[in-house]
Amino acid sequence: MLRNAWKVAASFAVLAAAAGGVQAGALQLQVTEGGVPTVVILDNGVFDTNAAVGVINVNTSVLNPTLNSFTFTSLSASSNAPGSASLATISLAGTVLRTTPTFTGPGLGTGAITIDATDVGFTLPASASTLFSSATGNFTSTTAGDSETFRSWYNPSNVIDATVQASPLLTFTSNGTPLNSHSGDASGAITPATPFGLTDRITLSMPTVTGTPGQIQFSGSTAVPEPAALGLLLAPLLLTRLRRRV
Repeated sequence: MLRNAWKVAASFAVLAAAAGGVQAGALQLQVTEGGVPTVVILDNGVFDTNAAVGVINVNTSVLNPTLNSFTFTSLSASSNAPGSASLATISLAGTVLRTTPTFTGPGLGTGAITIDATDVGFTLPASASTLFSSATGNFTSTTAGDSETFRSWYNPSNVIDATVQASPLLTFTSNGTPLNSHSGDASGAITPATPFGLTDRITLSMPTVTGTPGQIQFSGSTAVPEPAALGLLLAPLLLTRLRRRV
């Protein structure tokens, strides 16, 4: 499944590269942990170390002091807004550790942290009908029951961090072994509009810490392909399923 997800991500990259020269919209990350204010990270804002428009690489040494019981070792997002004739896409990825056995920060935490990547101003592709999502989760030194969820939204409202037309929820749950990896994909029908926005949301839950701090390496990608490009995205998944039947 993990190898399969990387094939899908590679397909996203091929189509995005073919677009070439696109200008990004108002890409941002939002990091929310119970008990502390949501941290909004703007493209080329004070948290962003990457000068490229449409790409955020978070300075985690600035982000981590604002959090309660979690520490990021990496966090990033990218978007190809306003899209291309073949594809609109947004993605996020990172690694987070649950570093305190109790909630000792500026507020009372819940053992969960949510990361949204969101952008607006997409105008292409204009005739899309499917929202395609793919995610991975690698759990290290976690407790059985720790989890990652991922969902995408297509937003005809064109509002930052809106949640209008959703993909099915993907859920990965740690089995408690020292290292366990998960991946999955989902798709849902959408009603196209122009302009539109996209939102990704990953929620990571690690309610307890026992011994070594638990770590989750995560990624999530969303694609809105033009109908003719949908086959390219789905081809690796179909090929893998056919091989399993042989």
